[in-house]
Amino acid sequence: MTRSTWILVLVMALGAIGCDMTKPNPAYMAGGAKTADASRVDMGEGYFDENGDYVGADGVTVRPGNRTETANGGETPIDSAGDPAEGEGEGEGVPSLPVPGEGEGEVGNPLDPPDGSADTTIGQGRDMRPLVSGEICDGLDNDGDGRTDEGLPMQTCGMGECQNTALACVNGIIQTCVPKASHVEVCDGVDNDCDGETDEGLLNSCGECGPNPEELCNGYDDDCDGRTDEVFDVGAPCTVGQGICAREGRKECSPNEFLTICDAVPGIAEAETCDGLDNDCDGAVDEDQPDEICNGYDDDCDGEVDEDYNVGFPCSEGVGACRTQGVWECGPYGDGTTCSAVAGEPSEEVCDSVDNDCDGETDEELGTTTCGLGACERTVDFCIDGEIQECVPGPRGPEVCGDGLDNNCAGDVDEGCPCPADETRSCGSNVGECASGTQRCIRGAWAECRGMQRPQPEDGENGLDDDCDGQTDEDFVDP
Repeated sequence: MTRSTWILVLVMALGAIGCDMTKPNPAYMAGGAKTADASRVDMGEGYFDENGDYVGADGVTVRPGNRTETANGGETPIDSAGDPAEGEGEGEGVPSLPVPGEGEGEVGNPLDPPDGSADTTIGQGRDMRPLVSGEICDGLDNDGDGRTDEGLPMQTCGMGECQNTALACVNGIIQTCVPKASHVEVCDGVDNDCDGETDEGLLNSCGECGPNPEELCNGYDDDCDGRTDEVFDVGAPCTVGQGICAREGRKECSPNEFLTICDAVPGIAEAETCDGLDNDCDGAVDEDQPDEICNGYDDDCDGEVDEDYNVGFPCSEGVGACRTQGVWECGPYGDGTTCSAVAGEPSEEVCDSVDNDCDGETDEELGTTTCGLGACERTVDFCIDGEIQECVPGPRGPEVCGDGLDNNCAGDVDEGCPCPADETRSCGSNVGECASGTQRCIRGAWAECRGMQRPQPEDGENGLDDDCDGQTDEDFVDP
């Protein structure tokens, strides 16, 4: 059912269920003058204007109940200009509905009394509700067959996987068809994202789902790129066999179609001889000859003499002052070389940047030199970079009492200070109730006496020498 058909059905339904269309409608009066000043009623994409006409989103106006005679006797709704609506009764636009009245200029109204007493004249300002000749979606039995809203069509919306088919009418209410949710397009022959295209952007070069086919070596364009066997080196020059067996040919596809092979056939191998050729076609020349030994001859027939040995290269023996130079020469058994040099004799190590004792170290274990007293004392290595080092004492300073150092580098610590650092002595008195304490020498001076019991005022009644003067209760006289 087209969109215009649904608009007409909606207009009919509103009239049939008693929408407010009882006031005179100037659009139906003679001359068609519009005099009413009613506000339009919004109906989603279309609306009812102030005259009660339905104006669709495409601008077509539908006037409930109005008809115009067609050439074949059918009836077609007219638009706001009095012309036949789009489709002209041929299945497009607003469909034609039969009118149960007779005579030109007369209309029937299913809401009028059955005795025909109702006024059927157009343009008299009376109720002009939509004519109903079949079932519509309004919850009523419009066609009088004892059923409600029966036979109304299903509605379909959306495309691809989103296409949905649903009832157009439920419980007398026209339903809105909602497409199903779209999905990400996958390659499955279905329009998953509902854009009207199938598998777009996902087909391989051959127009099929899946990755591009792999090109095989078979004389066909397997990956549909317009080329044949392009990833293979078909026809390229090639060689088979080694040594005297080598033969040239051209590359061709292998039976398994995965690679190319050379169409040449290698020659026949021979026994290896010492002639600078690979006679047995194994990739090696003059192999299986006797091993080369160090004897001044080309034992292995490779054109070189003693090539596996370092004969004639420089060599040395010993380290440090004992090292002497020579060259490598063949040993007595032909299995190696020896150095012609003989190491020298070691001597006692001295400060001269030379490894005199030939132990791999230079000027080692020559000790240190110390000079100066107290805070002026210094120690240096005896030898640095082959030079004997001079030891220079540090500068003298004034003696500082209590730091335990010989600041003036005279050989004594804290000399001339009241007391030596950290020394202790007894202090206070042990007479009477008093007790001695201890003093400590801090920074050359005696600190406060700690731990002693000091004298207290005489009590007079305890028989003790509280003030530590050697007398007991001396200031008190018995009465």
